[in-house]
Order: sequence, then structure tokens, then C-alpha cells
Amino acid sequence: MKKNYLLTLLLSFLFAVNFQAQVVVGEGTVVNEEMPIEPYYKFSYSQVIYHASEINASGTITGLKYTATQETDLANSDGWDIWIGHTSLDQHEVVDGTTTVNWVDISELTQVFSGTVTITDQEVSVTLDTPFEYNGTDNLLVAVNETSNVNNEYDGSDNDFYCTATTGVYRGLVNYSDTGTGDFTNPAPIDPSNPPAVTSGSRRQSYANITFEGITQSCSNPSGFSVDNILGTTADVSWTSASDYGWEYIILTSEDDAPGDSDSGTAVSEASVSLSGLTPVTDYMFYARTVCASENSAWIGFAFTTACADLFELPFLEGFNSVTPAPSETEICWTILDLSPAEAPNNASWVTGSAGSFAFEGDQGASLYTNNNQGKNDDYLITPRLNLTGNDRLKFAAKSWDEDDTNSMEVLISSTGNAAEDFTIVVSELTEYAAGDSWTEVSIDLSAYTGAHYIAFHVPPTDGDGYYMMLDAVVVEVNPTCDTPLNVAISNLTSSSADASWEAGATGETEWEYVLQASGDPDPTGSGIAVSTNSVTLDGLTQGDEYDFYVRAICGTDNYSEWTPLYGVYFMIPPVGGVCTDPIVIDTLPYSTTDTTANYQDDYEGSAGENCNESAAYYLNGDDVVYAYTATSDTSINVSMSPDATYSGIFVYDSCDDIGVECVAGIGESSSNERVFDMNVYVGTTYYFVISTWASPQSVGYDLVITENTCTDPVIEVANVDCSEDQFSVEFNVTDMGSSTLLTMTDDLGNVQYAQTTGVLTFGPYTGADAHVITVEGDDPNCNQTYVVTNVCNDECTGALPLEAGQEISGDTSNATDSGNNPSNDLWYSYTGNGESDEITISLCGSSYDTYIRIFDSCTGDQIVYNDDACGLQSEITFTSDGTTTYYIMVEGYSANNGAFVLSVSSTLGVDEIDLSNLKIYPNPVDGNYVTIKSPIGGDKQIELFDINGRRVLSSTISGDMLDVSSINAGFYMIKVTVNDYQKVSKLIIK
Repeated sequence: MKKNYLLTLLLSFLFAVNFQAQVVVGEGTVVNEEMPIEPYYKFSYSQVIYHASEINASGTITGLKYTATQETDLANSDGWDIWIGHTSLDQHEVVDGTTTVNWVDISELTQVFSGTVTITDQEVSVTLDTPFEYNGTDNLLVAVNETSNVNNEYDGSDNDFYCTATTGVYRGLVNYSDTGTGDFTNPAPIDPSNPPAVTSGSRRQSYANITFEGITQSCSNPSGFSVDNILGTTADVSWTSASDYGWEYIILTSEDDAPGDSDSGTAVSEASVSLSGLTPVTDYMFYARTVCASENSAWIGFAFTTACADLFELPFLEGFNSVTPAPSETEICWTILDLSPAEAPNNASWVTGSAGSFAFEGDQGASLYTNNNQGKNDDYLITPRLNLTGNDRLKFAAKSWDEDDTNSMEVLISSTGNAAEDFTIVVSELTEYAAGDSWTEVSIDLSAYTGAHYIAFHVPPTDGDGYYMMLDAVVVEVNPTCDTPLNVAISNLTSSSADASWEAGATGETEWEYVLQASGDPDPTGSGIAVSTNSVTLDGLTQGDEYDFYVRAICGTDNYSEWTPLYGVYFMIPPVGGVCTDPIVIDTLPYSTTDTTANYQDDYEGSAGENCNESAAYYLNGDDVVYAYTATSDTSINVSMSPDATYSGIFVYDSCDDIGVECVAGIGESSSNERVFDMNVYVGTTYYFVISTWASPQSVGYDLVITENTCTDPVIEVANVDCSEDQFSVEFNVTDMGSSTLLTMTDDLGNVQYAQTTGVLTFGPYTGADAHVITVEGDDPNCNQTYVVTNVCNDECTGALPLEAGQEISGDTSNATDSGNNPSNDLWYSYTGNGESDEITISLCGSSYDTYIRIFDSCTGDQIVYNDDACGLQSEITFTSDGTTTYYIMVEGYSANNGAFVLSVSSTLGVDEIDLSNLKIYPNPVDGNYVTIKSPIGGDKQIELFDINGRRVLSSTISGDMLDVSSINAGFYMIKVTVNDYQKVSKLIIK
């Protein structure tokens, strides 16, 4: 659970101190620390260290109290075992010479309680079964094991206990689980004599607030801390404790060490102090101790954070960074306004912590997700209040995510406030920002404005929805006398050179210096190579080496701009195969290799281009490798790329200029199945094979095999025609006979047609949602083809094909269109119940692409449920049918994904299945050499297996139930089983 550090006052009951034989340790307001227990899980165990200086007392401890959140009721978490022990540990430290932290052995502690606890007014009060004698000098360790499993349930996530932060010091160890030492079927409590191993996530920089009953401090610690009127540089602190001699206090940052007994502080006679001279947006620790007649209490700390400055002086720099180069100290001072209308279908707000490619510099930037929101955004990202001088400028970097779906943004300014209606002045008109590798750097003159102002980055309603608007490197500064160049870019990488270019800044400079150095070297401080053009070719570079490029403007004698960009523009001279101009050359076929794109680099972005087969959008975004083969004859080749991860593709081009524009052949998809296809090649033509990824993952390992076929494939275009309700025909347009003189086409109903020349053959009509298989046989069996055709008359909701419970059908969205205003194609089905309420499951599990499923209550009605990734990258959803309504099922893909799918319908009421509806195929997925096929009908089984391209890879007849698939490669297949003229087509996955 996410930590939540509250900076407001704790409820007043936390500050009530009973000085009659009790000691309170901790008054913090940290939650989600899983101490002393974690009610949100069935079982939990913790060990927490309390310092002797905090306790500041000795004697017999007779009870403990813990303070919980208002919602906590412990309905399922009230069985507690508690141990206490003296310890020499100040914190749970890493064992010397190791990287591990150990639990304190339970045998070193004394069990003081075992039983049921109750909670009243947010307080758990435990009277110890065995009182504990505390020596007053050692630290204490308190262990709590929550053992109950009431109703085999756990409490809500809002059930929690208050803790006190100890930044940098690990005072707590925790473990929590829904299974404990058992499993989900038979859960059992954690065994404190053999607790689970400590992991990096087990330690806590905090301790649970606790009250020790039965002991009293002779000089009471301050308590009841309150911090009020927190501003950027001031705060008022107060506390409570009895003293005739006053108090001392020390104010430190959270990074400073806590004071010791010998450290003295500022003496005060009142239990309050007004602090000044603080730094805005800084974490502080306020320490106070009570001064008594003959002793002092312990130093007790209380954490707080100063507010943002009321007015920020220039320069103002914001990178929204988390770690690199340094965490942002002003990110929390920005204001986010989301005024998008309620009907916006996929609304999101600005986010100021987007990592990875969202960053222009450092490790994070700001972003606004707008995809599928129909352009109904009205979002503001507003700076803190800035003190402009009348000679300033605003700089920032921005870009869109998707080059096919760009975003626009305007920049506004206000001197009156930071509400949306205050921004009446436009300093940058609505601008469409390009996508791709390069960011657009913008410089805006603000010299017309003086005094306190807010600046807003506004994404207003637009005609298009875009995808992401990205913003980073916001700078408001006095106009320099020599401006830094803008939009520094590296392009045209070769095996030994690269081109660098930039734009002049606002001062219109015409001379520059540049530095090229090894990547990672410190930023340049001296002079560079002088040039009078804003571009240069960098020669003599070494293949595989990494570089940083910097440039600065020359504005006169000893007048230079800063070197830009910060940290330089990184680039690497690609190794052989990194770019199309220097590919890995395939001299002869057959060719095979095993490699990973991680050995190369990311040189191409965006879509693979037109005619690139399935799901080509975005598949050039990851690391790329390029192979080249020049055909020695007119022939057909087979290309196979087997990836070790999902979301990858291989694409073929006949020109380097066509990469990302238009393919000769190719395939990209979300699964890890083999990508395989045949293609014709022509003598003298060079073909470029590019392997890349969606960019998640960034790289992919692969086996690449390219072989020359013994024949040339015919070229056949397939299209569904004559759709009428659920009846359709299929046209096979033979545009090239390949090397065959006769093509014999046979469908799975026994219909046969022949082609001796190019032309169109029509099969059908077919009825219903079931797939049909058409086999094309030519002169050479190696070029035989198989096509699986499905009904796409259901391309629109009004043509939805009816389904019944127990039915499993196959389909393919590749040739469908989009009717849902989404990037992917879709097909429609319908389901009507049998008059009784029922739970219906619609499953696309095992399909060949990244699916998405939606259920509607009518073609023009409401979407009632939807699902994306219930089973890996595929979808499955269960909904309640009222038994009479007709529900409409939209099958589509996530983002722009299209492909073959298997859709099954199941019902909790069950159906009377006949014929092969009860056919069972298992295990599925297959992880061995055999698959069992059990049929409700006796007789030999005729088996045909087809890959995702429709090619038949196995044809066999078995008399028993075992089918040998040891010769079949791992992947997704369609299996057609025929028994006594009954047929069924099902999915089959082979691992």
C-alpha cells in the first residue's frame, strides 16, 4: 500500500496524555506502514524498536495501547500474540559482511499477551497477561503476530494504525500475507519462530505509535506536537508537557542527525515557538525536550514540511525529476486544473512524474493522456507564482507521443490568480507539437510583464483527441545577452559519421562552438570548435562508440551562451546492422542466426508502414536491426523470426527510404509466436529485413531463418462478398499462379474448383459464425496454401451473428472495419438467454493477438461491461444475462491490434451439447509431445492443424485419442477435427 505522510494536525485524541503511569511514544500520522499489524491481509507479523531515550522511564509495563484510523474495526484481525524484549539494536541494520537483515529470534523475547483485542474510540488497549519488567536503559523491541482468520477474510484497506516517521532509520520489520504458512485453500498464521525471510520491502523507516502503561517518566517527554501556520519560511510549533523549568528546542532538516543528550538547544519558557528563516518546500525535524530540576527528558522529534514560497524569484527551473539529476523541490508547487466535461469518455489530468521517454532532460517530465477522450480536454498545468522583472523569457520543451495523432497546447499568463478564468492573456497561440525522437524547444519573450504572474500550459478542447501531450524543462529566466541554441538534433547516422544541427536562439546569433566528446564525460567548460553555420557533419567516428554533442553561441568577445543541451545530445554510431545504410549482409540462402536487438540501437520510430500485414502500427519503436539480401534469381523465399518476447515484428522493404513508409512483406503482433511468411523476390533487387518492437519491451531476442522455397507461391487475394444476414460467399482472386500450372481449390465441405490461369473463383455461400478451411494445391506440395475464412458480415452491430452457450467459433478482425471509433477493427456477435437469469462468460483466451471485448445491451445502448487482459493479452468477461435481453458482443483489439481469435461462450446453467460440441482437447496449451483428443462420437479422427497464417502444418488420421505434435513448432494453431462427417474447429496452443 502507498505511504501517505500527512502534514496536517493529528486528531486531538492523539495528543491527550495521561500522566498517571503511562508513557506515550510517537504521535506521527504516517499510515500504511503495516505496524503493529496489517488488517488488510489475513495474517501479519511485525517487530518494532523503541528507544530508551523516547521511553525515558523504567518499571513494570502492564499494558500497551495503539491508535488506529477512524475506519478501523478489526472485524477480521483481532487475534494478537505480543512479545517484548530488551535489545541493543537501534534499528534493523544489515548484518555485517552481508546484504541481509534478520528478525530478532523470538526466543530472545518474552511473550506477554495472547488473545483477542478490542478497539474503542480508535484505540486498541491491551492488558498484558504477563507484565514486563523494563530496565529503563536498553531499547525495547515489541513483536506482534496477528493470528485470527475470521470467516477466512481480511479487513478493508482503510483499516490501519498511526506511525511516526524515522527517515533514514529502519525501526520496523514487517511481513504480511493472505496465506501465512499455508496456502489459499488452507491459510495459516505466520510462525514467529520461523518467519519469512526479510526482503528489501520488509523494513520500515518508522515505528508504530504506542503507549506503555504502568511506567511513568520522572521528567516527561514533550508530546502533543502541533505545527500551525506553515508558510514557505515560517511556522508555529507548540507541544505539551509539565515543566517548571522550561524547554529546549532544535530545528534541523530531515537529512541531519538527531540531537544527542549532550546537545543543547534554544531555551524557551513557553511550550511554543514561532520559527522563521526556513527554506520553502523543505522537510524539517523539530526536536524539543523538557528541562526538569535535576535532569532533562529525551529529545522528541516531530516532522513537518514547509510550504511553497508565496513568490518565486527568477530563475525558476522545473524538470519534474525524481532522482536524476536531482529531485524536484518545486514540483508540488504547481497547480493542476482539470475542467474537462463530465461526458469526456476517457478523461485524465496532467501528471508531473512521467518517467522514461516522457523526459526531455533528467528522468521525468509532465504529461497529459488524451487518447480516446474525443478531444474533450480542458486541462491546465500552472506554475507557482513567479516574480517577473520585465526582461524575462519562458523556455520549455514539448512534443506529442503519436505522430499519427498529435496534440496541441497553448500558453497563457495571469497576474491576478491561478483560476482558469484568470488566464486571459495568450503568450503562445494553440500550437500542434510534432512527435518522434526530437522535442520542440520553445522560447517565449515575457519582457512585457512585470511583477507576480502565473503561467499556464493549457490543452483546450480540440477536434482530434491526440494521445499524450508531453512537457519538460520549464525555465523562466532573465533574457540572456547571449541565448543558447535551440532544438539541437543528431541525424543521418552512418558507420563513421553523423550530422548535428540546431537553431539560433532569441538573440539571433550567427556563430557557434561545438564539442563532441565521449558519452558520460563531464560537461565541457572550455572552448570548442568554431563554426558559422548551424549544422555540421561529424566525421571519423568509431562504430559502436557512444558520444555526447554540445553547442554554444558566440555573441562577441568573451560573450558566450551556456553549453546546451544539459548533459549533451547522446548518440551512438550504430554497429553493423544498426541502420539500413550499413546492414548485416546475407550473402547466400539458407541463412540462420540467433541474436537480440539489444546489441544494436533504436534508430527508427513509429509505424512499420503500409502493407506490413498485422498490427504494424508502432512496431518500429524499439531497438532495431537490419539485414540485407540481394536476390540472385526470381524465386520465393520463406522468412521465419521466432522472438523470445511479446510485441515484436519483422518487416521487409526494397529501399531504405521505404522503412516506416511501405513494406514488401512483414508481420508484427503482440504474442511470442513465430512470425513466418513467404514472399517473392526478384533478381538484382535488395531486400531489407528490419526486426524491432513496440518499445515495450525495448528489445527482443530472436531466431531468424530465411530459406529459398522450391517453388513460387501463387498470389491469391481473399475477400468476403454477398453478405446477407449470416450468409456469405468468399472470392479467391488469383493474381499470380506462381510456379504452378494448375491450382486445385477444395473447401471443408467437399466443394472443388480449379484455376489454370489468373482470375476469380467463388466459394459458398456459407452460413453462420463457424470458420471454413479452403486448401489450395499446386504442382509442388511445398507451395500448397490453406486459408481459414470467417464470416465478416458481422462487421457492424446490426449484422451481429447469434451465439449460443457452449459454442466456440473462430474469427479474424484483419479484414473487418472499425465501427467503435477505436484504432482497431471489430466484429459483432449477439447472445440471447433462454428465459432464465444466468452468468455468461465470453472468452477470447488463447487468441493470437492483443484483444479487447465489450458487451452492450443494444446496438445503440449502453456498454455494460468490458475487459482487456483477463488472460495474458487476451480478454474474458462474465456478465449476468436476464434471460430475455439480446446482448451485443464487440470483439476488437487493444489499441490498433487486429488478428485471429477464438471466441467461446459458456453458461452456468449449461446446455445440451450434441455432435462434437463435447469434444475435449487437453492439455491445452500443450507442453509435451502429445495432446489428447476425446470425442463423444466413435470413429477415426481426421486431424488438420493450421498455423496463424492459414497454412496447414499437419494432416493425420488417428484411431485412438493421442495425437503426436512433437514435430510442430511452438505457437498458436487452429485444429480441425472430423469424426463421421461431424467437424469442429478449435484453438490449440503448443508451448
